[in-house]
Amino acid sequence: MFPDKLNNSLLGKNRKEKRTRVALIGCGAAGMCFLNALVTRKKRGDDVGNVLPYVTCFEQASESGGCWRHVPESARNQPQNLSCWYEDVWSNIAKECFEFPDYTFQKHFGHSVPTFLPKKDLLDYFKQRTMRLDGTVLDEGKHELHEIRFSTIVTNVSFDETLNVFKVATAPFDPTADKRHKYTPTLIEEFDYCIWAAGIRGKPRIPRSLLTLLRSGTCLVDEEIKDTPFTGTILHSIHALSPDKLIPAINGKRVVLIGDSDSAADLSLHAIKLGASKVMILSRSGYGDCCYMGSWPCRKNLMTQTMEPIVEVHVALPFRVVENGKSFECGLVVWNHEEGVYQVDESEDKVAVKDVDTVIFCTGYVPNTEFMSESLRINAEELFSLCWTAPDNFAMRENPLTPDVGEVVPCRDLGFSGNLIPGMYRSVLISNPKMMYIMDINSEYPLLHLESEAWMCLAFCMGDTQFPAAEVVENEMQKQMLEEMNIAYLRWSIDPNYFEALDDLDDDHWTDDYTDTRTIEMNEEYLGYYVGLIARNLKEAKYPVDFGTYGDLNDLGKRLVKLGLENIKLRHLLDPSEEEAEWKTFRDANPTGLSSIYTGEIPSALPKPWMELKGDESVINT
Repeated sequence: MFPDKLNNSLLGKNRKEKRTRVALIGCGAAGMCFLNALVTRKKRGDDVGNVLPYVTCFEQASESGGCWRHVPESARNQPQNLSCWYEDVWSNIAKECFEFPDYTFQKHFGHSVPTFLPKKDLLDYFKQRTMRLDGTVLDEGKHELHEIRFSTIVTNVSFDETLNVFKVATAPFDPTADKRHKYTPTLIEEFDYCIWAAGIRGKPRIPRSLLTLLRSGTCLVDEEIKDTPFTGTILHSIHALSPDKLIPAINGKRVVLIGDSDSAADLSLHAIKLGASKVMILSRSGYGDCCYMGSWPCRKNLMTQTMEPIVEVHVALPFRVVENGKSFECGLVVWNHEEGVYQVDESEDKVAVKDVDTVIFCTGYVPNTEFMSESLRINAEELFSLCWTAPDNFAMRENPLTPDVGEVVPCRDLGFSGNLIPGMYRSVLISNPKMMYIMDINSEYPLLHLESEAWMCLAFCMGDTQFPAAEVVENEMQKQMLEEMNIAYLRWSIDPNYFEALDDLDDDHWTDDYTDTRTIEMNEEYLGYYVGLIARNLKEAKYPVDFGTYGDLNDLGKRLVKLGLENIKLRHLLDPSEEEAEWKTFRDANPTGLSSIYTGEIPSALPKPWMELKGDESVINT
């Protein structure tokens, strides 16, 4: 927080003659994308008239890399490291889907490598890419167009409307201070623009209702029922960084993961490596990555002498703790808006999850923006609470599902997909267009999405792109929201009525066949939406590589869509009837359809089954 009275001795103007001043908060993937854009445009000769800004980058860790950094065991409980990925984490997305056109994997490694890689190899790729034009760009200290300050905590950011500047308060990192409010700022500086690039892994997001159920034993759907609280261990996926917490909670244990997204998919496989006896994934919607996994690694049941999957996936959430705090009754839990209570859908079968030792919430994160003044802050939690209404005359354009679901009338209360954040236009805060955010919440191409936002932010700072008038912003956002309502695989996450229509389809419906031409068409439409947004932003920001634009992708953009489709297939087409299904994961699937769209290089196979690879074992064959 700022002191009650501003100490003028703390105020550093940070003025660079004739240059716009930009505060960049964070030097992880998003921050490095922005610094790369800055250096690229300088090298390209775009600084005529000093139009490029001078950037001061603040990073609380002692080096760049963000959540991809290697964290020594002795430092894993320090506050600046708590959001880092655990050391053995691997990518969940084929690397070809986030390959940078200006620094290919072929250029970096010098030869073909597997399509999925551990974080240490990806971090090296990210850093070397950023340093390709200037080997010192990530060094601490002052450079021609930027300065990096590591081990620096941003304690507060506010906007002075009188001076039309941001005031950024900072202090040296103190490993003994676990909260920002315990810091007293030692320097306050003024900037023309502020860019938040601190990553979405700020704080764990845990549904309070489920946590209360586990800790108190109070039935989720009937508060009058009081049972014994859950007696096992409760963790969040963020605790995977600490083996001293994770291994005892998993080895030889029956583990429940709440959540079905990519973090649950990765942690399930990691838990098998750590010796979990059983992993049970509980999904709220039934539409996450885990629910579409064709098969999971198996283990022989010594009683039946048959091979059984180690991982089970149930579309159900716990609503009651039973059997003296060791088991759960689970079902399809829905929120009744009118009565303000949770209810169990009695039309769906209930699931008994027995003898649970550990529950791990894989329910995501929320960005830590608490140090921003309220007027500058976005609240990602609003994505789960704010609603909007489609026009009365809305009619979804026809798609292959239309004959099966008909014309579905939209729910009056529609949600947001995550591609549009309330109060934001592209990367810009609508209420203050000098405040920007580089962040990915929902993209199928997360790093290229960050790349496009970084270039857009720089274009705004340089004046290459002007923030449009309020009525233009409103019209464009409404147009995009309605476009998402026209894409079936986006609308289901926005419109409860459409979700129910898809959920009522037969279990053997053609949408579950990923070789069906209709399924391929719908997935291409869905992926084309994401590539289109990326292509549009990059074109407007004068990116050196052209992917076309939204609604009119060129050949390169279309090939990026095809890559996304191949990435999806790796999970869905795993066949449990194959002999190799006993050990096979999506990372072991045939990668030949994932050739680089820039070099044509086909990824190599892993040197051995992924389940047999040790945490520090190299897969980069020389």
